[in-house]
Amino acid sequence: MQTQHTPGDWHVESHDHFYKVCDEQGVTIADIPIQPLDPQEWAEANARLIAGAPALLDAALLVIDRWTHGDLAEAVRILNAAAATATGGGT
Repeated sequence: MQTQHTPGDWHVESHDHFYKVCDEQGVTIADIPIQPLDPQEWAEANARLIAGAPALLDAALLVIDRWTHGDLAEAVRILNAAAATATGGGT
């Protein structure tokens, strides 16, 4: 399956009133404002989740493929690492 989104890796930049998700070249993918009535942690977590989307998609597609054709254990390790990064748990 060929994806049609901006290629990853994406990263998060912190600014005064928002978080920015950018691609490898620094091009903006998304701006996530810090809403006045929400905890700032929510905006940061949303930005991490968006930045992790390409790796999560790749890992999910790998799990689907491996479920059908082979080594599911390797695919689950990769998916676990992508989920940890997207949730701020690191790799």
